[in-house]
Amino acid sequence: AVTLMIGLLSLGENEAFEEALPTTVSVLHKLVHKNSSGHDFGGYYYFNTVSPWLQMKCLRLLQYFPKPTGEVKSRLDDSLLKIIKQETKRQRAGSQSSQKKNKTNADHGILFEAMNLIVYYEEG
Repeated sequence: AVTLMIGLLSLGENEAFEEALPTTVSVLHKLVHKNSSGHDFGGYYYFNTVSPWLQMKCLRLLQYFPKPTGEVKSRLDDSLLKIIKQETKRQRAGSQSSQKKNKTNADHGILFEAMNLIVYYEEG
């Protein structure tokens, strides 16, 4: 569903999906904060990361909307900061096994999309 939405938004039809912005930020915030809190999310985990592909899709989807304001902006900023802090913490810990390489790939994908979103908002 997210991929279809991204396709439609890339065609310039973002007015029809304006209500998706706060919902997407809310989902992302929940995923990022549940991931770092250690509580059971009740969702899909990939090497102890909660739904990395959904996190990446949420971050990609947000690149098709104008920069949010108010409480939505605050929650998004908090989520982006948490993603960057988590990755910094992981880098300091290091990784060596092949299992950790797969986790690192997923975590770097999330970080890459977060950085793309930050650059998008800074340019706009």
